[in-house]
Amino acid sequence: MAEEQIRAFYCAIIQQAMDDLRIKRELLARGEPWKRTLLTDPEYYIFISKSGYPTSFTRICDLLNFNPDKIRQGIKEKMQNELPSL
Repeated sequence: MAEEQIRAFYCAIIQQAMDDLRIKRELLARGEPWKRTLLTDPEYYIFISKSGYPTSFTRICDLLNFNPDKIRQGIKEKMQNELPSL
């Protein structure tokens, strides 16, 4: 039971980062670039953060048996198809 709760928690962290990135891009697309500063962390967390931290994107993906590079590529492709680039 505890393992399932931990897995759900890690999934929630990944989902929140992706949601925050989507919100940021939507704000920019609507012409609200000043709000960009409110959501600077999702890009860093997903695309730049190092795996040495216990809750880094790469580390959590590894724990969940997800391929972080595939997820990143999927996010990039979706962003290119949906909204203008940052």
